Amino acid sequence: MEHILGIFLIIVSVALVYRAFRHRSDIIAQREALKAQGAYTPSFLEQRSAMVRFTSGAAPIIILLLGMVGIKMVFMFNTINPQGGFSHIDLYGFLIFLAAYGAWMITRLNYRTPKASSPERAPETVATSEPSSPPPQSTH
Repeated sequence: MEHILGIFLIIVSVALVYRAFRHRSDIIAQREALKAQGAYTPSFLEQRSAMVRFTSGAAPIIILLLGMVGIKMVFMFNTINPQGGFSHIDLYGFLIFLAAYGAWMITRLNYRTPKASSPERAPETVATSEPSSPPPQSTH
């Protein structure tokens, strides 16, 4: 029972990795189905290059921060834990959990639910500088 925390974190990590791969395959299947129907509309992120750059730039930041947390945890484990309150299995479980969480988060960032285009929706018009009707005449 002394390794219960580490074993629990390893089980949660496996579940996170499974959910990440399942989410990825589901999104790819939805995109392909919508493309086959001709009803695929690129998502908000796919339409705006600035948002694509932002989400692709978020992945290295997430990895860096999770790596820093992992390094600090190893340091604190070796510094503060001389009495053996936590086992090495607990530490490995936590580090595996950090890696699994990073993989899950990056998968969620890169694979978002696609939208189907609605055929009954009229194309959006762009506002022009010319008014559609002349302004009312003043009778002074």
